Amino acid sequence: MDVINKYFRQKVDKLSYIDLKNEKSEYQELGITGIPLPIILDEMVDGINNESFNNEIDLIYIVNGILYNIGVDPEFLYIGDYKKILNNLFPNPSEYALSKAIKISERENEKANVFSRAAFLLDERNELAAYNYARVLWTLQDIKEEERHVFVEEAVRILERILAYNEENPLANFELANIFRSTGDYIKADSYLKRVLNFTDNEELKNEARDLMQKIAPDVAVENSIYYINKMNYPRALSELMTARKNSSRYDIPYYIAIAYMNQNQMDMAEKFFEEALDKGADFASLYTDLVYVKYMLKKDFEALNIANEALENYPSEIKLRYNRAIILSSMGQDDKAIEDIDFILEYDDLSDEMFNQLMILKESILEK
Repeated sequence: MDVINKYFRQKVDKLSYIDLKNEKSEYQELGITGIPLPIILDEMVDGINNESFNNEIDLIYIVNGILYNIGVDPEFLYIGDYKKILNNLFPNPSEYALSKAIKISERENEKANVFSRAAFLLDERNELAAYNYARVLWTLQDIKEEERHVFVEEAVRILERILAYNEENPLANFELANIFRSTGDYIKADSYLKRVLNFTDNEELKNEARDLMQKIAPDVAVENSIYYINKMNYPRALSELMTARKNSSRYDIPYYIAIAYMNQNQMDMAEKFFEEALDKGADFASLYTDLVYVKYMLKKDFEALNIANEALENYPSEIKLRYNRAIILSSMGQDDKAIEDIDFILEYDDLSDEMFNQLMILKESILEK
């Protein structure tokens, strides 16, 4: 929260403070006498230029200043007095602040963000204000990238708290889906979209949820398949991926299909889908490592060696790929080159014990030929 407080508090320089000289009874009843009152600087300048401040200051300038002050520095000395003023003026200050934020959001975005925070701070149980403020937090553009997670986490906390009060709130569910989609947690995003469909009669929102579910369906399938692959439930992984493959040209889908087949020792099918992944633009070290292994198991040594040679040009430090090449070189009678690859890997200081032992066994078997 300190990061978020600091972000908003830096905007306090947009405020100026005035003391009302006129202490008429109306002002005394509202509580706006005897304390410094905040006014947003650009509004004050506009008021002076338009001669709005000739006789007295319009109360709206003070209200805007109070809302802004609450939004940027809720621990300011006179915040308690400012809240009393708002309660004297409005039956629901939080709703008023929210309406102001929404009204100016397109033309005065920064001010709207501050008013949104004020609406939330004035009544944290106001679900619409909480939703709106959470949405502001995670979509802010002018924050440090290394601090973005703090704003996202706070937005999630606020939205989840709304659901703790009211699990059927469709806006909170939809916004959580958007957040988790943006952070790559597609299964969570999908689950919140399903809640939107279950809990709202708003057809427009339902259609938006359906559209988003369709867009992330391949991501959900891939995420599910990784889970099932890790659990060694390869048939279930393949079922998810084959369905996703019908509606997507993404290269990671055939890649994980190939992984599932490879782990079931169906090397011909693994080869087919690794190559499909390559055709669709896949280009990463583990793909080449696995494809080289599959080609070798299919006794396609020359193809395996060519792929390994090309891949190591781009990924020279890929240990497992180089290890696989050493095995292929040895099987083809090129023992000197195989030893070169083994010695190259042995120069790494951070080898695991397992990899070190495998290398030494392979090297000894070559030297004993």
